[in-house]
Amino acid sequence: MRTVLYIVILLLYFTSPALGAETPVADDIIHAVDSMMMEKRAEIKARISLTESESQKFWSVYDNFEDEMRAVTTKIMVLMINVYAGESFTDEQADAIIEQLLGAHTDSFKIQQKYSQKFQTILPPQKTVQFIGTLLRAE
Repeated sequence: MRTVLYIVILLLYFTSPALGAETPVADDIIHAVDSMMMEKRAEIKARISLTESESQKFWSVYDNFEDEMRAVTTKIMVLMINVYAGESFTDEQADAIIEQLLGAHTDSFKIQQKYSQKFQTILPPQKTVQFIGTLLRAE
């Protein structure tokens, strides 16, 4: 998975006109995303009581969900770092950044929708709503 993240970051870095030399190294971004994911996982564990059976099924699906979300989250972070770096953008570059950011958020929402259906088959409704609430709160 780390190799995929390195490739995504490098592709973003070298193909986006808005991304420049001030982009942090890939390891820093990956570390930040991994930290966010670990915090989110810890919050889910703290808020939702799962039976042993639910836990085995849930975390297996959650691992897949997390892998898909990691790539999207990394893309969003790279874009946001450059937005907040104080660079000046042409109108075309700003339009491209807006399109990429909104596209990444749309991708994130689609992944969440896809997996929420899977979680609903694993967990009872009360636990599913707790999970989704925790997931959205942690964003």
